[in-house]
Amino acid sequence: MHHRILYFVGRSPSTTVNALLETLNVSKQALNAPLRQLIEMGLVSITTAEHDRRVRQLVLTRKGEQLETQLTGTQIAQLQAVFDEAGSEAQAGWHRVMAVLGQRRS
Repeated sequence: MHHRILYFVGRSPSTTVNALLETLNVSKQALNAPLRQLIEMGLVSITTAEHDRRVRQLVLTRKGEQLETQLTGTQIAQLQAVFDEAGSEAQAGWHRVMAVLGQRRS
C-alpha cells in the first residue's frame, strides 16, 4: 500500500485524500495507517487547498520523490526482465489484461 500511495501522489501532486481513496479503491480506514506512516517518515506532506481550507491535499516531499523514483525504477526493471524472458506475446497479453482491469474500474 505504501508504494501505491507514493506512486499515485507522485503522479498527481496536490491530489486530495478523497481522490486518492477513489484511485486506490480503498476505505478511509485502509488508507489511514499507511498514509500516517508516510507522513511521519517525512515522505508525504499534507497541505490545505487555497480554494477551500477544508480540502486536504497530498504532496511528496523531496525525500518521498526520491524513494518513489527508486521503487518505481526497481519495479520497472523487474517487469522488463520478466517481459524479456517471457517474450513479446506475454507482454502484449499483460497489457491487454491491464487495459481490461482499467476499464472495469471506470
